Amino acid sequence: MEHQVKNLKKERLTLKRLEEAWRESEELCRLSEEKILREKLLSDYIVDNTPAGIAFLDNDFVLRRCNRLYAELIRNYSPYTPEQAMGMSYFDYVPGSRSQVEKWFKKVRDSGQVDTRYGFKLVLERDGQKETSYWDTSVAPMLGTKGNANGILILTHNVTLQKQAEEDLKRSEIKYRFMMESITDPLYICSPELTSEYMNPAMIKRLGRDATGETCHKVLHGLDHKCDWCVFDEVAKGKTLETTIFSPLDGRNYHITNIPIQNKDSTTSKMTIYRDITQYLEAVAEKNKAQKQLRQAQKMDSLGRLAGGVAHDYNNALTAIMGYTELAMTDADPSGHLHAELNEILKASTHAKGITRQLLAFASKQTIAPKVLDLNKNIEVMWSRKKDTKLSNIQFKP
Repeated sequence: MEHQVKNLKKERLTLKRLEEAWRESEELCRLSEEKILREKLLSDYIVDNTPAGIAFLDNDFVLRRCNRLYAELIRNYSPYTPEQAMGMSYFDYVPGSRSQVEKWFKKVRDSGQVDTRYGFKLVLERDGQKETSYWDTSVAPMLGTKGNANGILILTHNVTLQKQAEEDLKRSEIKYRFMMESITDPLYICSPELTSEYMNPAMIKRLGRDATGETCHKVLHGLDHKCDWCVFDEVAKGKTLETTIFSPLDGRNYHITNIPIQNKDSTTSKMTIYRDITQYLEAVAEKNKAQKQLRQAQKMDSLGRLAGGVAHDYNNALTAIMGYTELAMTDADPSGHLHAELNEILKASTHAKGITRQLLAFASKQTIAPKVLDLNKNIEVMWSRKKDTKLSNIQFKP
């Protein structure tokens, strides 16, 4: 009896210990479940709020789970809703994708290696129209506890807009470069470090070589230091500066335009354009010369009109003088002293009338007909009027 009581107490103690172990086990299970639940909630939160589409496919590439962003991608790029796509093969809810991605998915699943492709081009047909999109996508194998593949994980991000922007930028750069290289005026772009970033063919031809990467003061002026007249700091403030220089390099005159160029890193470069104005300045000089000649011609024309008016009045006065002189000579004794003096007046008037005729011809722009002048005869006539001078012994060769 006593032995039975001891066994009973022992069994009760064992039962109590088993109950305590059971309760401890239940507590551990509860804590483990809470931990798993927390980890699952955290995992779900991370997956659902990752800024990329995430999808889990099984070994047959059937969609088993996806996050919110991937569901949005299905809604935008698939004829099915996310609810309809769940349980469907990737190649079914993304029609036309099999030929483009099947080998890729199989390679990742079978090799167990992650494969990432940037800017992957995907061409799909929807509503009879082909649509092209670009994706940055990583495909990773999902391994089971024994290391075997249970499927693949897709992490993808739609970069179509970025790709289009890059292509637009590339086309813009090509167009910009073509435009720069087509400009016949020499130009170059100077970096904030005062080195040449770009030279167009016209600038290279002007220098005789491509000096890209060299300092502008060394290339253009042969200096080892920054030019004292450098305008880079002013241009870097956003100012466009213009000036005119004479270049001893080629003996030409240039109109220089300095333009600020904003870089992606918020720094500023300087683009300098050389416009050759040598011919323009020469044309301006010719124009000024022609205008000066025109003003001189206008002055001469005015002077001619003035001289013509004076000569006309003077000619009328000479006509009267000659008329009255001839009348007076008819009344004077031909052998007398008065007749001789009146004859001299008539000769002088006749000579003066010839001068006025020349002035009138100049004023009316008549063509002057020059005549050979016998100097001996004319000088003898002039000096014969002086009674006290004899020039018969003087001979002038015409």
